[in-house]
Amino acid sequence: MLVNLTPHAIRLIASCGTEIVIPPSGNVARVDSESTLVGELAHGGFRFPVSRTTYGQVTGLPEPWEFPGTTYVVSGKVLGQCPERSDVIGPDTGSTAVRKDGQIWGVRGVEAAPL
Repeated sequence: MLVNLTPHAIRLIASCGTEIVIPPSGNVARVDSESTLVGELAHGGFRFPVSRTTYGQVTGLPEPWEFPGTTYVVSGKVLGQCPERSDVIGPDTGSTAVRKDGQIWGVRGVEAAPL
């Protein structure tokens, strides 16, 4: 079973062209973040703040043993914070993603958590 823990419907496009839409579950997995000012960039007579974002704890993601047989679809940021989770995937928003009006409309595959 796939459970979408993003706020958007995920459209998976099979190689034959069939589309499978995974609606949002109503629960959203998020990763805490904190932005810290680390300097300034001077360019063209203007100054721009330079910040560094650090990511922390994931919230809204059930424990792996809570619902056996369930795979969770999460955002790329959440996925990056879950290298130990084999039950978490993210939409592959790379070069194979289908875009309409500059926005991702569907994906042809999914990504596993990084090692």
